[in-house]
Amino acid sequence: MHKMKLTRGIIVSRHSIVITPILALAIVSTVLNFSAESSPATIIFELVTLLFCLAPPIRIAQPQLAITILATIYIFSSLIYSVALNRVDVLDFALAFKAFYYLILLSFCSRGAKIPLAKLELFLKSLIIILAIKYSISRIALGISRPILFTENNYELIFLLIAYYAYYTRSNTLQPLWIGLIIYIFFISGSRSSIFALAFTIFFMTIRGIDRKTLLGAVLLLASAIGAYYVFYDRLAENSIDSIDRIRFFNLFLYEVRDWGLLKYLVGSERLTPLSSYTCGALSYYSSLMSYRGNGTCYSVALHSYILRAIFDHGILILIALITAVALLLSKSKYSKTQIACILGIVLITSLSVSSLNNAYVALGLTIALSAERQKSHMTL
Repeated sequence: MHKMKLTRGIIVSRHSIVITPILALAIVSTVLNFSAESSPATIIFELVTLLFCLAPPIRIAQPQLAITILATIYIFSSLIYSVALNRVDVLDFALAFKAFYYLILLSFCSRGAKIPLAKLELFLKSLIIILAIKYSISRIALGISRPILFTENNYELIFLLIAYYAYYTRSNTLQPLWIGLIIYIFFISGSRSSIFALAFTIFFMTIRGIDRKTLLGAVLLLASAIGAYYVFYDRLAENSIDSIDRIRFFNLFLYEVRDWGLLKYLVGSERLTPLSSYTCGALSYYSSLMSYRGNGTCYSVALHSYILRAIFDHGILILIALITAVALLLSKSKYSKTQIACILGIVLITSLSVSSLNNAYVALGLTIALSAERQKSHMTL
């Protein structure tokens, strides 16, 4: 009996591994006004994901175990080929394969203890308020065009979006006031990819037949589209389309794969192939994304977009397998096909711009989605 009480105590308090450090970090970041370069947020998000997913009690069923085994085999076979045989720097390899480490962690947490819905509600309410305050001060008072709380806002906003959508699906409630506040945060963020992801999510949250929610969804979706257009036009007004970073990355990707055939697209380049000297030179101003060897070489991480990176490094087949594995984990956590489509849509939209499944913010967002407690009774936020 004592052991059961102890286990229950661990289960009940496990949510604090996520909620307490992230809220504490949000408050400290607001007070100290960290820059994206000086913020410890990424390391903290990674540690929180690791500790939460591996905290006892650990339960892993056969599908999750299969995902873990296959991902481990892929990581270690690629490690041997890349690092041992081709002398790739182990840190460059680790950065390219982070999505698969996160996939293993998600497999462990998908059947573990749940985050109580009331605690998730409080966490989201607090985080939304802090974000609104910090972004308002940064944008309106300080004139910062891309305000941040933890790090680059297209990372932290996707984390918020996945976590909030998880809360919405588990509580089955729609709160226009809080959704309006989220829309405000996204609009003043200046992040185009995040606004498109928000519009996509709102569509899935509100379209349920011809009723008041449908009308509300149409209004909110229209508002999101207008906001996305405004941000895009504002960023494009003084520049040509080719000067947009993501367009430039895509053009460089096309240069790298100019000689590829169908098979190469399916299986990707050798693990791990550096980009050409031309592309590395064109992106040399992103010094933090160059190889850890410090010799001017670079890998696909310099292309930013996870879709481009995954196709180059792993191929379309492995990318599909990765997405399918995440969908399976969500399915085992009792998400419907529509809800899974929305979550994967958010992930894929952000992967067009940034590292998506390869970063700790999406990983922790998915951790919350997999661990959020289901509750039949309605709640208000």
